[in-house]
Amino acid sequence: ARRAQDLAGAAMQAAGAEEGPVSLVATGLGDASVAAQLGVGAALGGYSFDRYKTGEAKPAPQPFTIVTQDVAGAEARHRAEGQALIEAMDWTRDIITEPSNVKYPEVVVARASEALRGVAGVRVSALDVPAMER
Repeated sequence: ARRAQDLAGAAMQAAGAEEGPVSLVATGLGDASVAAQLGVGAALGGYSFDRYKTGEAKPAPQPFTIVTQDVAGAEARHRAEGQALIEAMDWTRDIITEPSNVKYPEVVVARASEALRGVAGVRVSALDVPAMER
């Protein structure tokens, strides 16, 4: 799975926004999970932190097509497993890349609360110093 992610991520980074559409043929590579992992890799490889960039607008990402024999299976696996990983990685990369003078603990808590709003069984809270010393 990791190799498929790496391959698609590298393809996405190499193509860039100006190189045109990217297609990967994933037939004969096993079950639908390989195609789903290619999708994960493409999404992770296309990540960019643009919050503070000025100047020209970032060009829209080029289409990324994965050709597979089991389209429905790959889409189902991607929704079930891949999409959550992509969203978590993008959120984590955003928080890590954010300048330190912006990401106070309260900001991290607020962004985590926003990202996890509506997720059953999840509660986000910040501990103060006495709570951490217990």
